[in-house]
Amino acid sequence: MEYVQQGCLHEMFVRQARETPDTVAVVSDDGRQLTFGELNELTDVLALNLQLKGVQVDTIVGIYLEKCLEYPIAYIATLKAGAAYMPLDVSYPDPLLIDILRDCEPAAVLTSPDLAGRVKGVTCVVFDDNWQEKIKEENKELLGIWPGTCQPPHVDLDNLAYVVYSSGTTGKPKGIMCPHRGAVFSYHWRHENYPFAEDDRVACNVFFVWEMLRPLLKGIPLYVIPDDVIYDPTLLVEFLSRHRITRILFTPSLLEAVLDTEGVNLNNLQNLRLIWLCGEVVTTGFCERVCKSLPWVQLLNLYSVSETHDIAVEDLTAYYKASQESLSQRKFCPVGRLLEGVKVYIMNEELQPQPVGVPGEIYITGPTLAKGYINRPQLNQARFLPCPTRLALSDGDKLYKTGDWGYLLSDGRLEICGRCDTMVKIRGYSIEIQAVEAALLELPLVNACVVLAQGEEGTDKFLVAYVVPEGETSRREIRAELKRRLPFYMIPAHFVFLDSIPLLPSSGKLDKKALPPLDMGGEAEADETGAPATDTERALASLWCSILQLKTVDVQESFFDLGGHSLLAARLLSKVKEELDVVLSVKDLFQHPTVSSMAQLLDTRQAPDRKRSASEPSERKLDLQKEVDLYDQAGVSLDIQLRAFWRSVQYGNRWNSGGVLLTGATGFLGAFILRDLLRSTKVHVYCLVRELPELSAKERLRDNLQYFGILPQCNGRSSPNKNMFPTGNYSGRLSPGHNSPSRSRSPSGRHSPSGRRSPSGRRSPLSSRNHLAVSPGYGGHVTEEMEEMEKAFEERITCIKGDVSLMNLGMSDEDYNFLSHEIDFIVHAAAHVNLIYPYEALHGPNVLGTQNVVLFACTNKIKPLHYISTNAVFPHGCTQCGEEEDMLQYASQLTDGYGQTKWVAEQLVLRAKARGLPVTVYRLGNLSGDSQQAFWNPADFILLTLQACVDTMTAPDIDWEIEMTPVDFVSETIVMLSQNIMLAAGKIFHLINPQPIKSQTLFDWMRVNGYPLKLLPHKDWCSRVEEHSREQGEESGLGTMIRDPAVFTAKSTYNMHNFNFVMSALGLMYPEITRERLRTYFHNLTQRGVLACNKKLRAASGPLAGKVAVVTGASSGIGASTALYLARAGAQVVLVARRVDRLQQLQKDVEAEGGIAIVAKADVVNKKEVKDMMKHVETTLGGVDVLVNCAGVMYYTMMKNMQEEQWERQVDLNCKGVLNCIGAVLPGMVDKQTGHIINMSSDAGRRGFAGLAVYSGTKFFIEGLSQGMRHELSGAGIRVTCIQPGDVKTELLGHTTDMEAKEQFDGSGQCTILNPEDVANAVVYAASQPPHVGVNEILIEPREAPI
Repeated sequence: MEYVQQGCLHEMFVRQARETPDTVAVVSDDGRQLTFGELNELTDVLALNLQLKGVQVDTIVGIYLEKCLEYPIAYIATLKAGAAYMPLDVSYPDPLLIDILRDCEPAAVLTSPDLAGRVKGVTCVVFDDNWQEKIKEENKELLGIWPGTCQPPHVDLDNLAYVVYSSGTTGKPKGIMCPHRGAVFSYHWRHENYPFAEDDRVACNVFFVWEMLRPLLKGIPLYVIPDDVIYDPTLLVEFLSRHRITRILFTPSLLEAVLDTEGVNLNNLQNLRLIWLCGEVVTTGFCERVCKSLPWVQLLNLYSVSETHDIAVEDLTAYYKASQESLSQRKFCPVGRLLEGVKVYIMNEELQPQPVGVPGEIYITGPTLAKGYINRPQLNQARFLPCPTRLALSDGDKLYKTGDWGYLLSDGRLEICGRCDTMVKIRGYSIEIQAVEAALLELPLVNACVVLAQGEEGTDKFLVAYVVPEGETSRREIRAELKRRLPFYMIPAHFVFLDSIPLLPSSGKLDKKALPPLDMGGEAEADETGAPATDTERALASLWCSILQLKTVDVQESFFDLGGHSLLAARLLSKVKEELDVVLSVKDLFQHPTVSSMAQLLDTRQAPDRKRSASEPSERKLDLQKEVDLYDQAGVSLDIQLRAFWRSVQYGNRWNSGGVLLTGATGFLGAFILRDLLRSTKVHVYCLVRELPELSAKERLRDNLQYFGILPQCNGRSSPNKNMFPTGNYSGRLSPGHNSPSRSRSPSGRHSPSGRRSPSGRRSPLSSRNHLAVSPGYGGHVTEEMEEMEKAFEERITCIKGDVSLMNLGMSDEDYNFLSHEIDFIVHAAAHVNLIYPYEALHGPNVLGTQNVVLFACTNKIKPLHYISTNAVFPHGCTQCGEEEDMLQYASQLTDGYGQTKWVAEQLVLRAKARGLPVTVYRLGNLSGDSQQAFWNPADFILLTLQACVDTMTAPDIDWEIEMTPVDFVSETIVMLSQNIMLAAGKIFHLINPQPIKSQTLFDWMRVNGYPLKLLPHKDWCSRVEEHSREQGEESGLGTMIRDPAVFTAKSTYNMHNFNFVMSALGLMYPEITRERLRTYFHNLTQRGVLACNKKLRAASGPLAGKVAVVTGASSGIGASTALYLARAGAQVVLVARRVDRLQQLQKDVEAEGGIAIVAKADVVNKKEVKDMMKHVETTLGGVDVLVNCAGVMYYTMMKNMQEEQWERQVDLNCKGVLNCIGAVLPGMVDKQTGHIINMSSDAGRRGFAGLAVYSGTKFFIEGLSQGMRHELSGAGIRVTCIQPGDVKTELLGHTTDMEAKEQFDGSGQCTILNPEDVANAVVYAASQPPHVGVNEILIEPREAPI
């Protein structure tokens, strides 16, 4: 019990700090360091601040930081304040972070400025610049308010020291509450048994919160390994060498990666003296390798569990030296002798202790046990058991059930064999081996089989199928058939063909010992069609065989289907770099998972301009029509079912209260379809959901609905699984690798509900009055609707574990047969979207999935099918693509795998329609966030582009028409049409926004709303985005696809006759992308931290503050000065002209003075350009308050000289241009009952001038027009003013080419004429008058030249 005398953790530290105050304590890689004295002082200051903010004994303080110098400060200060620290990993997604914070309710969170924005609803202490001084001042202020309130907390060994979260088998995170006792016990034991030398240096990152305090308690410096270094073996070794590190803890996998990395010089680790291994089983082979590679290092194997701290330690160096001869006979290294005071029991299922050498489940008791899990009473009861009476009570009153399988050796050491779960766990998936055997036995190709899990703990576990084939077959055929029946993770990695299954003569049971050992090199040759054909394919195939331990591979088989996983992937990429001198990322492997596709990628990377050699096969031609023929269900007879179906329609509408099968519910659109089915109908929804590791189908569905703000975050879970989106349903336009129904190569946009009423057309069972009023995932309150939705989720949703790409949709026969009778209609929204994968990689979920759904729709009874398609079934650049168009003409024009698979899938649906199946096809464009709260697909291309623009404060100068439709308009419309079979059946609908927003309009809106974007040429913008990603140390979600300008500029147009008819019949209006919608989007996205917050704009001042003024002819002269003076008066100014370069300079001048101006290129003579310009203005700034018609031209000309082109130009610009602009703004002003039109006339509009006859005529026209409008509109709140300047110093005087007229009549040089600013002042004066004052005319002339 000597450890008890050490006190608590912070007390141990304080003692050491007082002994060695000047010794360096913590060193970070950025060059900063702290001495023990400084660390002690800083933690005192911070601890006091935490106490003053309410932190007490046994409360929790979160630490949300990168591994950095401030981490130990936060850690020790928390302990000094009497609280328990809780590490929050910076890699946590927002929903998981929120989930944990809600579960443990920390009193405070210590964080950094860049992370503080992600922590909502919790008191934060931020380590910003000069945080020490700020906190000291804050302490003084708080102590002044509450003097004498903070006393040193009384903490003993049984008070909480830390809480760590670990995900359990259900995927739900569990908080482990650990007292000081276990940590003090462990630290003291290690200090006594493995004492530090005076010159030791300890580096930490792995298991940082356990390891970093250990050296500090003994006066040894801690070197913090940055997060971006620890998993890069080259950088890690360089770090250890540079800092002369003597001790470090590795996981075996991490140390193995260091040893495997090419180019790492292990001699740079000569300073290392001791390595701890922890976290994984250590095999004897790995132990031998380390001992031979690093003979100067003492290697220790630590068995430690979060719930029990340290349990046992083995000196593997000594073990290796003593056991070299017998090492090959053992599989695992022992974890060593138990720490004195820790007790281990090996027990069977009846909790009976097992003799030495007999394996069983490991139970732990003693001083190191945690107190239990936060808010998990059932789990506490299952894992922390009362100590059985037959065991010694002195060992403690609780046992911890580890779930590990092991046994005690005769010398008292402990050996771990693995896990004791009833199911086999491979790569995180729980697999029932009998289910795999049953699927194999269903195949006509298989006579008998046995499936075993092989591979040891600590290496690579996999499934092996021993098969007795039925007739001639191959492994590839069996694997292909299984892929239609089982999820990928249940496909055996290896197949061994046998003549018969060996049995025990005595019992007839399987004789496992008689099964032949797996010969990794003995499998049969690949099929001829799958043999490597090029030099690159042959080289890659050799590497794959080596990594996967196969003799041959099929070049069309996925690396992951052949048994590959993330660890093997890392080895493969390292080998590719080593032997083929090409650097590939893990993303590259996922996008090119076959030998064939990876070989093509390597050839492109190595020689992008090379010509195909004669030895290489030509690109395989894909015949999409043949694919349709192959997967069509033409043999299914529907006659009887169809007659029964249409007869049933006559007897009532069962669509509102029956059963619906929804696929893709864990995706973006699917989530909102599910929401609207629950809101607008009374149906029971059966959601087909794929299984993910450690996540039930309903948990996965709940995660998704919480993520998109549909369900409240009150059930603990809140994080959508990272694998959700690539295989979910449709969303907005995406980058490669993410899902969207639209053609992501021409990022346009999607539709949204605005219009006259909800597509549901009535009050729904779930009231829409509180339509997602808050964002529950980000700290909002729970609305009445959310409570109703939660109730509906529990009562009206059934999650079915399955997969559309598998036979029977991956369901059991019982479920499939039941649902084929129970379901009344289907909404098929599931698909895999990836713009890089070839057809073969996507045909499973997209083609087979649709084939299986169509078959299900026809099984037992007819079920109407609502199929979600995409505009990607059309090739790029098509115009007026029709809803009922003959799609066969496009089969050979599609080039990307996604478009090809969706084209084939849609044709399967349309063939079923031709046979009578009630089908509705929805071809979607891009989906944007919902119209109320902007919950958006996080992988959407438009959203990612907006994020890139906001992060870099730049935007691409491109002609991009952004087409997007709010997801809830689409979902509500689909649900509404699902309830009206007579309106929907047999139709194809285009839901593609016919009025996309131009990128210039969007970027201008952002500029005037606090995002001062700088327009860059497309190439420069791409470089800036990539540079920013590198600066942030993360890969851009946009990838490299944005480098192709066609991604933005490729345009197609679509005919929407069918959908327009439906909207008319249902009273719907297609939602426009308005200024208000943009405001809603940006407000909600910034509130949730999806977009960075905009800069607060300086409030405009002046008589025209808040007014929108359009100035034509703003590129020079009177127009330019008028625009500048209006901006100075507080107006938001629209600069209109043709010369954009001049407008952009004027815009800079306005913004330099704190004003707001946008550039709008337009020729006022062109009516369409003017109307487009005004729409741009209304979307960006709102309705126009002031129109100043400055655009005009003047030529001196003798009428006899017949300058007819100049006559026409003056009439066009001075008259028609003014009419075009008035026509564009007048309806809006009339609607608002306010506005001001200021026409730039002339003193020549009051008196005709010789030499200016035509010009005078145009200005007389302006005067007459203005007078008439003034009388006509006086009751509409609209004022009309004419400004009548004389000669002004502008470039107009230089346009004349008729020198005879100019010399005779131009008198501008005979006196001091006006400046443009003089006229601008007059405009501002007129515009600034009160609404009841009409300044009708202002004659402003040179004093010396009155008319």
